[in-house]
Amino acid sequence: MDRRTKKTQKAIKEIFINLLKQKPINKITITEITEKIDIGRGTFYIHYTDIFDLQNKIIDETIADLETIFDVNYPENEEEGFHDIATRLITYISDNKDLFQIFYGEGYENKFTILIKKIFTQKIIQQEKLKTDSLKDQIEVSFFISGISGVIADWIFGKIEVDNQTFIEILNQIMHES
Repeated sequence: MDRRTKKTQKAIKEIFINLLKQKPINKITITEITEKIDIGRGTFYIHYTDIFDLQNKIIDETIADLETIFDVNYPENEEEGFHDIATRLITYISDNKDLFQIFYGEGYENKFTILIKKIFTQKIIQQEKLKTDSLKDQIEVSFFISGISGVIADWIFGKIEVDNQTFIEILNQIMHES
């Protein structure tokens, strides 16, 4: 992908996210996006089929980034601890806070949070070599993922007021004790 394409897609995504902070997706138009970044409608359609395709691609990219962070940083053994993965995840979420506020703000059980929970539940079961047919293991991992997800949502929305580093340290302690 060339630089111009990346720059255009980035501009479209940024204006879309800014608009989502102001109003629901069904009130956002392609014309509104293209006028704000001074591109033709055809340019938008080169990259996305419609507003919902744009939203889905942003969700897919965000989840892919989170999966990469997980895959690269999940500790190989208990001695390594969870500091690296907690640091990378919280830093990524903090850097993209507007996006996470929008996705989490759509409701606790929305497409984004459901996908996140499903993917990370599967990854942890696989990484920890848990039994996929064990109800106890499924519930334990689901409980853990739901708890972390809920705490992150509270932090994103300012219900837990703490700086990134302190939040990382506390999460690391909790995950290490689990």
